[in-house]
Amino acid sequence: MDGKENIMETMRINRLPAITWNRMDINDISVNLPKLSGAELAIDTNKAAISAAPLDIKTGAGENADVIFAGLPVYSVTASAGERLETLVEWKSSGTQGAVLNVTAGEGSTVTLYTHLKSAEGDTTALRLLLNLEKNAKLRLVELLEPGENGVLVHDLGGNLGENADIAVLHLYLGSGDLYSGCRMDLYGEKANFTYQAGYLGKKHQKLDLNLIANHIGKNTTCNIRADGTLKDQAEKTFRGTIDFKKGCKGSVGAEQENVLLLGEEIVNKTIPLILCAEEDVQGDHGATVGELDEETLFYFAARGMDSVTAENLLTREKLYRLAEAMGREDVVEMARKAIQEVL
Repeated sequence: MDGKENIMETMRINRLPAITWNRMDINDISVNLPKLSGAELAIDTNKAAISAAPLDIKTGAGENADVIFAGLPVYSVTASAGERLETLVEWKSSGTQGAVLNVTAGEGSTVTLYTHLKSAEGDTTALRLLLNLEKNAKLRLVELLEPGENGVLVHDLGGNLGENADIAVLHLYLGSGDLYSGCRMDLYGEKANFTYQAGYLGKKHQKLDLNLIANHIGKNTTCNIRADGTLKDQAEKTFRGTIDFKKGCKGSVGAEQENVLLLGEEIVNKTIPLILCAEEDVQGDHGATVGELDEETLFYFAARGMDSVTAENLLTREKLYRLAEAMGREDVVEMARKAIQEVL
């Protein structure tokens, strides 16, 4: 890299839609990132192309993150009306690099998109996905994210959903480096649906910062958000989950739940479930459970010759394996199982 590329830029990303006291240190996250060069993505479909510009879609990391992706290559995957499309996107290059991926699901199309981002030790990498779902389109997004040791991975996602469009997102956050992930879905069309499921493991001094926003704009829209994670050692995690019922989204329903297992005395865990409401005829539910392994569970494993560390790793591994199996595609499941074995 030359001197210009080594310049670090500070920005605040993953901002809550409605901020609270700054002293609580939960409104957003400050990150220091170098200037990124263009990354090469491997996309296994003839529907992929290079685009002139990113789609005009808001994302979870927010507008402050635009500087990260400015000038980076923009790839695109497009499914025509009524088409069925499945593709795998992988990080083909290494180094301090980033890219943008546009995905358009035409009217009545069905798209399954798998992404695997695994960065090398010390690398800073960034990927922004912009999803546009037209009327009656269905998209399943499955992502395996693995930042390398002492590295940083920025993952930014945004989607616009038309009438009766449906998106299901499954995220598995593993790896050893710090990870900053934003996800925003704007449910414009009537009866649009957003389902989100995430699993994560934070260990050692790893930092995980996750910001999820579901904007209910159209009538009778629905979302269901669930995150399930484990924190160990001195890991730090912040999860912001916002369901925002906009004026006019009559009949909409949203729910979110996060479950966190704490396996250490020096963990920093912040869970912020938030419901915003400007419409009366809606239903919103949110909750969180945070806890440790109980004595009865530890006694059960001790009676079978397992110490507490072995028992904790076994339970965490099995929980992550279940999510890996839900990914569906055989080679992606195998990637996920291998990633789990590397961190546990």
